[in-house]
Amino acid sequence: LTITSILAQPTYKIMSYNLLNYPGSDTSTRNPYYRTTVASVNPDVLVVQEITSQAGVNGFLNNVMNVASSGYAAGTFIDGPDTDCEIFYKTSAFSFLANNAIPTTLRNIYEFIIRENSTGDTLRIYSVHLKASTGTTNEQQRLAEATILRNYTDALPPNSNYLVCGDFNFYGSTEPGYQKLLNQSTQGYFSDLYNLSGTWNNGAYAQYHTQSTRTRQFGGGATGGMDDRFDLMLFSPSLLQAGSIDYISNTYTAYGNDGLHYNDSINRPPNNAVSQEIANALHYSSDHLPVFASFKFGQALPVE
Repeated sequence: LTITSILAQPTYKIMSYNLLNYPGSDTSTRNPYYRTTVASVNPDVLVVQEITSQAGVNGFLNNVMNVASSGYAAGTFIDGPDTDCEIFYKTSAFSFLANNAIPTTLRNIYEFIIRENSTGDTLRIYSVHLKASTGTTNEQQRLAEATILRNYTDALPPNSNYLVCGDFNFYGSTEPGYQKLLNQSTQGYFSDLYNLSGTWNNGAYAQYHTQSTRTRQFGGGATGGMDDRFDLMLFSPSLLQAGSIDYISNTYTAYGNDGLHYNDSINRPPNNAVSQEIANALHYSSDHLPVFASFKFGQALPVE
């Protein structure tokens, strides 16, 4: 009799998506495109930016998430200044513990705390939408916002599991706000999976860009084509080391980006990363691409 041990750990996909001022006035047009994207990715957790109201949360939950799949719930919504963030999660996998608003000058940073049902592992997800636009003044405001976030993560217990996602509006690796998040002089730092030096708005980094999906104006949003790496997911040290929650290598994805649409719309055929249906959905729903990554929860245990 041969007994083989395997490692049994639940795995989940976490996605971040800037919804472009949702709900706005055109949900009947955009919701089908959002449903196509959500059904294709099938995230276990979705964190969104640029959602504006409780009505928007209810509408996205009922008309997108639970139509594209099933079993989703929304976390507590906090209506702060400017646009807000929200979390949607599969209740079969996670329990929602808290949404904590972290005020900044422009808009809140949100701390969503969730617990995996089978292991009890707790994950903190910070969702940000930092100040937009170029120039020293805007860079300094993004630095101030990043500093506020670091004040929170530096105060977390050692080896805490956390990540930050959202629309950072960083233009390159030398930005002081980006450097602040990665600074390892204190424990609450974040790690970027990619070491992309210099300015990110260039063709050499085309495969990493997340904005803009469009080259023409409709329904709001930017129209510059795919040329900016604004949407990121940065990880705590514990997520990149063996422990209770681990990032799964090579799963971090800017969904729909094949690296061949620099300064172009994401749905110009062909798109070698996704089908034309999904490329169209990404194009018509928002001016940002979603990003996602997968994680293992729980200590690895032998199963006979």
